[in-house]
Amino acid sequence: MNIVNRISAFMHSLASPSGNTCLACGTYAPLSKELPGICHRCVRSIPWITQIRCVTCGRAIGCPDCSRGDHNRRSFECNRSAVVYDSLMREWLAVYKYRGKERFAPLFGAMLNKAYLGMQREYSAQLLRGDIGRVDEHEGESAEQSKYNEGKVFIIHRHDLSINKHRPDIWRADAITYVPVSHERLIERGFNQAERMAVELSRYQGLPVIPLLQRTKHTEKQSFKGRREREISIQHAFDLRPDTERILNFLISEKMNGKLHRDKNHTINDKVQMKILLVDDVYTTGSTLEACCKVIREWGSKRDIHISMYTVTWARS
Repeated sequence: MNIVNRISAFMHSLASPSGNTCLACGTYAPLSKELPGICHRCVRSIPWITQIRCVTCGRAIGCPDCSRGDHNRRSFECNRSAVVYDSLMREWLAVYKYRGKERFAPLFGAMLNKAYLGMQREYSAQLLRGDIGRVDEHEGESAEQSKYNEGKVFIIHRHDLSINKHRPDIWRADAITYVPVSHERLIERGFNQAERMAVELSRYQGLPVIPLLQRTKHTEKQSFKGRREREISIQHAFDLRPDTERILNFLISEKMNGKLHRDKNHTINDKVQMKILLVDDVYTTGSTLEACCKVIREWGSKRDIHISMYTVTWARS
């Protein structure tokens, strides 16, 4: 670079706002402090799910899947997702998932944490009311939206969770696990995006990430399939890892000895209750999440252990 170009670049840097290049749009601009790596304009473009229509899957609009009779016996308590899977979010995930731009991982972790905090507010409110087994029709709304319903629900604000997260009336998962990918997919991409998201979420919540599941068969990309095709292809696609029993028994022992967080409902009928959070990138029909949760819950039921499964995904289609 000659002296003229150097002077020009220096003068341009003085005239430009302080910041870095945005991961999402490539603009040189001040970056968000709340969501790492992206500019404020991109933050404003995120289609957050702030109001939930379906309390089971966390969808922001009506959900035909959860209204079906055969979906009333889900193996997970509920799902919550951070964003609507629109064209922009699809582009962001593609850049991360298929083009290997791993700098998106901290951003997705921060976004996923918002979904977890929303779930935590809902279940903490239920603990205060004493009806942890039921999700209220107003839950899933933000604290600001819920202020109009203060006579009906207990409102848990994010500030309360951050400073009082070990209180017995604050709901908290015991551990995080994730949807595994097949060996073929791992070779193709070089990483498991669900595992990376789980690790990033654990940085915010201080929860252990435990690998519980493995793929028993390789399936074609689910994005090209309809609901029924997804359900058929995912059958018998997951199993427990060889060391799962040792890991879960250790966690159960830790909880019984009071070394894990214990809320008001840490036991059910004098049996210890384990709350495991399953992480994936996108919730479409819930077939993958259902298959994974079913395997883990069946392990518990065979051993007379109550395992409650909860799922968090980055996006909801």
